[in-house]
Amino acid sequence: MGDFSFTVDGFEKASAKIGALNLSHAEARELMRAIGEETDLQTTKHFETGSGPEGKWPKLSEATKKINPKRRSGHPLSNIGRLKGSISLSYPNSFTAIIGTNVHYAKYHQWGPRTLNMFGRGIRATLPRRMFLGWSPAEAAKINRIVANYLTRRAK
Repeated sequence: MGDFSFTVDGFEKASAKIGALNLSHAEARELMRAIGEETDLQTTKHFETGSGPEGKWPKLSEATKKINPKRRSGHPLSNIGRLKGSISLSYPNSFTAIIGTNVHYAKYHQWGPRTLNMFGRGIRATLPRRMFLGWSPAEAAKINRIVANYLTRRAK
């Protein structure tokens, strides 16, 4: 299995601020679930729209469509559904939400570009970057609103 992780810009600062709130485990769990569920929805949307935090994904090349008929529809990362179906959300503790995949080739799509031997046929191809995990500025703003709304409700 291929594991990879990354940190969203500003996450450490936000994490420190959340930590400074002295939330109980139950409060932190509630907030993390709200953040995790929104992130999961955004990730699903990335696959449905063929876009990610950096915008629209590059289209499949004609060579890729020709080599592998399953990809002829031209929808990157969605034709077979293995990667999309592997996305999971977990909460290892009250203060953490983790979204990710255990599909070994996910890191190549997330971080691209990478030249690989494809389809076990000795064919070399370059996979462009197609980020499916992470937040765009608009998505990060939505997460910020979730946190702000939570804190407003908590203060009442």
